[in-house]
Amino acid sequence: MIARRPIRTFTQGQVTQALDSVNIPYQIAGCQVNADLAGAGHFHLKITPSRGLYLDAATGKGGTIARFLDSLHLTPINPRPPVGATAPAGGQQQANNSLFPQKLWSSSWTCINAQDMPAGWDKGLNASQKGRARQKLEQQRTTVRTYLAARLGLAHLDHWSTQVRISSDGLLILPMKKNGQIVGIQRVFLRENGDKTDRKFAAGTNTAGVAILPVPAGIQPVPLIRDCHQITFVGEGWETVASAVQSAGYPGIVTYSAGGIVKWAQVQAEKAKSLSAEQVAAASAAVVLVDRDESQTGQKVSAKAVRILRAAGLKAHYAIPPAPEDRGPKGGPKGTDWGDYPKEGMSKDVLTAHLSLAIASGDQEMPKPEPDETVAEAFSLMPVRPAESPRNLAPVSAIEDARRSVQSSIAAFIDKAKKWRNDDGPAPTIAEEITTGTGKSHAIRQLLGQLSANKIPVVIIAKDKAACSEYEKAGAFWRHGREDLPGADWHCPTMSEGIQISEKEHHWGPTICASGHCAHGNKRAMRIAKEKNSEPSAHVVQFFMDRPELLPSAIDRCWLDHMAAARQRHVITCTSQGFGPGDAESENGKRIVIYDESADWTHSHLANLATFGGYIESIQRMVSEIEAESLLHDNDDDDDALDGLACLQQILPLMVGLAEALGKNPATHGAAVDAPAALIDMAKQIGDLSDKHTQSWEKPSWSRWTTLVGVPLRAAHEIIIAAKTGSLSIMDGRLLAVYQSTALSDVINSQPFLLADATIHPTIKSVIEHHGGEVNKVIADQQLRWISDPRRFRAAPQRDNRGKLDEAGIAQQVQGIVEALTDRKRVTHKIAIIAQRPKAIRALALVSGKTVQELKDLDKVELWDLSIQHAIGWWGWHEKAHDHWSGFDLIIWDQPAIPRPVLAQKWEEFRAILLAQRAERAERAAMDEFEATWLDDPPDGRAFSNADQQKQGQQNRAVDIILPHWTDDWEQGAWVNVGNFDQQSRAALHKTPEIREFIQNVMDGYRLQAAGRVRGVNHPGCIVYQMGGTPVASLPEHGIQIEFLVLDEAQTDDERKYAEHEAALHQCTHSAQRVIAKGQTITRKNLEVDCRDMGTNGRLGVCPMVPKDSMDRGTNPKTAPRHDTYSEWLEKFAPVLSHHLERTGRHARVVAELQAAAEKFGQESSRDALEVTENLWNMKDFDEDKVEAEARQNIMGIPQPSD
Repeated sequence: MIARRPIRTFTQGQVTQALDSVNIPYQIAGCQVNADLAGAGHFHLKITPSRGLYLDAATGKGGTIARFLDSLHLTPINPRPPVGATAPAGGQQQANNSLFPQKLWSSSWTCINAQDMPAGWDKGLNASQKGRARQKLEQQRTTVRTYLAARLGLAHLDHWSTQVRISSDGLLILPMKKNGQIVGIQRVFLRENGDKTDRKFAAGTNTAGVAILPVPAGIQPVPLIRDCHQITFVGEGWETVASAVQSAGYPGIVTYSAGGIVKWAQVQAEKAKSLSAEQVAAASAAVVLVDRDESQTGQKVSAKAVRILRAAGLKAHYAIPPAPEDRGPKGGPKGTDWGDYPKEGMSKDVLTAHLSLAIASGDQEMPKPEPDETVAEAFSLMPVRPAESPRNLAPVSAIEDARRSVQSSIAAFIDKAKKWRNDDGPAPTIAEEITTGTGKSHAIRQLLGQLSANKIPVVIIAKDKAACSEYEKAGAFWRHGREDLPGADWHCPTMSEGIQISEKEHHWGPTICASGHCAHGNKRAMRIAKEKNSEPSAHVVQFFMDRPELLPSAIDRCWLDHMAAARQRHVITCTSQGFGPGDAESENGKRIVIYDESADWTHSHLANLATFGGYIESIQRMVSEIEAESLLHDNDDDDDALDGLACLQQILPLMVGLAEALGKNPATHGAAVDAPAALIDMAKQIGDLSDKHTQSWEKPSWSRWTTLVGVPLRAAHEIIIAAKTGSLSIMDGRLLAVYQSTALSDVINSQPFLLADATIHPTIKSVIEHHGGEVNKVIADQQLRWISDPRRFRAAPQRDNRGKLDEAGIAQQVQGIVEALTDRKRVTHKIAIIAQRPKAIRALALVSGKTVQELKDLDKVELWDLSIQHAIGWWGWHEKAHDHWSGFDLIIWDQPAIPRPVLAQKWEEFRAILLAQRAERAERAAMDEFEATWLDDPPDGRAFSNADQQKQGQQNRAVDIILPHWTDDWEQGAWVNVGNFDQQSRAALHKTPEIREFIQNVMDGYRLQAAGRVRGVNHPGCIVYQMGGTPVASLPEHGIQIEFLVLDEAQTDDERKYAEHEAALHQCTHSAQRVIAKGQTITRKNLEVDCRDMGTNGRLGVCPMVPKDSMDRGTNPKTAPRHDTYSEWLEKFAPVLSHHLERTGRHARVVAELQAAAEKFGQESSRDALEVTENLWNMKDFDEDKVEAEARQNIMGIPQPSD
């Protein structure tokens, strides 16, 4: 006879532990455990651990506990061994609990349409059993479909039926998947009429599982987000997400719980770490469907999820349905959600419209970060927040890779230029934005020998003489400007006299050398004629016949010989300031043009009525002088003078007309507007008369900010050019004319052009791209830290109406500069600082022991050397093209103080260039269309007129796409994205987005150039400390991650006010404690009396104010707390103090009711009730018992007790 295996028994704790692990509900009844295996609320499974047996009361079946646990793939920890058996030495591992949800899902059935039944539902059943089974299954099917129809409508009922299943006990079950596998089930309990009663997770559910909901067939996506076509909805409720999916046409993800949304966001953020920047940018935008919960739970977790996704660089949006009072769904007692729209009969059009608005305004609706969100906690007192739309850092290259890339790029440009010289390709136009220190100048210098050996003409345009000197050492011929420098090849002994002659006789300066006005130039002309075995010109001969005494002292070699030598050289260099059209050509033809550092591509001329008055007087004077000169000398051969006289006589009335037209335009208060048509027509008429003469007579004189002054003929010419290109406007009652640099525009249109710089001005980028050129970036890892203290701007020092600086106001910043150099100095690194010139030069005076005036009296070289010695520099001089601060740390104290009118001119220049380019493109397109249409069939006059009109129409349409003119509209407190963070500017930024971006690029360019002086790519570990200025938005584009720290320990105004306000709240607490000690009730009146008795500091309107660690009031004025301070204190501290009042203070019942009301109705409602109560306490001649009764009714709605 076979021995019977002993039954394994268990302890009650072992059984309940196993049931807990798979979320199976149970009750303990004595020594028995009753379990609800189906989650239906019926504890039908009767388990007796001590006997090792169980009984299912619903079916009458039973068995051993061990087999039951095995069917659930569970093994309890350390089960009790069977009687007579030996316990195992160690515990056993718990099985995979997720197999139960898989088993539950596989045993359920899908209802695809209204007639579906489970497969094999009638197998093994007789007729009677089939009837009952059919009735039961049809009822289950009807219940589920009725529920789905009520929640989502009938239109897509079959689609949603396929996404769910019906369990064997008739429950609607929703899948939860992870990595494509079922890991959990949510059960929905329904009444027969389709009403939901409850929902629960099945045993063994992994709450990290989600459901992916596809879009029903035939639904087209609705545009919800501008320029975004990939959207994924995310929400906690299945019905909520399904409502949005079927309405808007994008797939959705169901997380099944509020916490699940955060978990899902964390998973996505972790996955994003392994993606490239391009993959992150291409990822679908997540729209979090927020539940408007009365408890605020849905709002808080959804906001947290959005911030997690954004911090990882992913696109995420917060979308909460409108409140019922704003025509949103009514919802239920717990709140509303997007699933309430179809439930309440609201159309999908209403849902999608509300959804689009909710996405657009989501950031305003988002609650503030919770205290446990450390990313927000770190910047509680700084104007910084996690980025709403984070930007990833641009990919960077190792320094050696970047250098090879630069060398390869420049060599490729030279190869293209060679092909162009051989008529084998177009002239290349390329801009290379290259990280400072990567070796662009070195790469160019390495090619000079090869270029010269191959006789390829090249001109390298450098920023200054120091850069030209380096190219000269590498083999380039340095073409100098005219200088009165004896012994130099470019010596011009009469340079100063030549300038005077130019201004007096109206000749362009450089032409005087060869025009018969200079003894040295004429003697050179005689030498050249002799060398060529020819006769000198009659003009030169006559010059020395009239002035024989000048011939012996004249030299026969001058600057013109230097220019001639430059034309014979293959590779030359010159400064950007001295570059002219002659440098772009050699004896061997047009040169390859290489610009090392950026250039000013545009200029502008600003003239008011007074300026025009000066022009008119100057022209009248010039007419009189030329007339007198002609009568005196009878210079019939001076054709230029006679032609010019006739031109001036005709220009004069038109110039008067321009002034009159300008005077009729009202002031625009800092804004710019298009010039009137009459004024433009008049300028064009001047142009028809003076195209040849107006730019060749007077020497230009430039002010500091590139405004042409005192030159009427040249000014007229530039006004004409601006009128012809649509670049003429009026700004604040002044005429603004914008024009391009002639030398640069001629070069870029006709020969190879390469520009290399660390930052390239937006105008230059626009011009290069317009001409079909390339703008490339080579970004090396700068290996530096950029630490910003965003709390200050540090404005330019104030000046009085005479232009004198406020020395007292600037002194504090000057001292701060000196202290910063000491405070930020590290043992391992030297340190430099750059600031606005008035501040920097005073700081330099302070550390060098000189006066400011002594520094101003130094020559340029001495001042430079002294500033470099003490590592104090200023904007406009020290931010570009030097390596004296290599390996230093750098403090950026502020930013360039460019006046707003100058920014306005620069914007109008940029705008004019873009408009001119659009007009040119439209004209080319129209001409191409004209030629294609009429090439084989020449038009008659009428047809040509129509084609011409069509061309003009296209041109006008191009210009109609107008960039805004400058306005004087600025915005305080604007937020700027700087990568993973948004930073609030401490200075006003322009309101117009296009203008703001332009100014941002200009300012960022200055500061990035300054940072380049430390040569971080060659000296790892340098730190740039930004202690002022507006946010630097371009850092991510250069691969730089910004950090935020307090660098200046001195309090800002905001911090001081915050500290005073906190002290005021602190004093309210002290006052309240005293009021309690007196047995009084906390009221505004009692706090006021106490504060007056003790005394406070009420300065700045923040009251009360005392140091937190001091109870000494001294002689401070006695004032009462402000109402808003009292209200804020009440909100913050009353719940804590009420606990004490409930037990020890007067009116304890009222305070107790207040606490209960706060728990039941929320703090806001209880505060309102307390405010009413407080007013009652403050009434005169009141009955205390009656008031207390009324107070209790105000707070809790408790009826007054009867007498």
